[in-house]
Amino acid sequence: MAERITSLEKLTHREAKLLQLIRETQHGEMRLIIQDGHAIRIEDWKKSMKL
Repeated sequence: MAERITSLEKLTHREAKLLQLIRETQHGEMRLIIQDGHAIRIEDWKKSMKL
């Protein structure tokens, strides 16, 4: 597995959840809503699979 980059800042619960969703989605698109510098929700989420 590839080495993960660590940061001095601690991730919020939403940030950690977003990173987990991104890592679990191998191919696809997400439309992320951000307010005041924080990820609020994903509105469109399309997974795709290569054949």
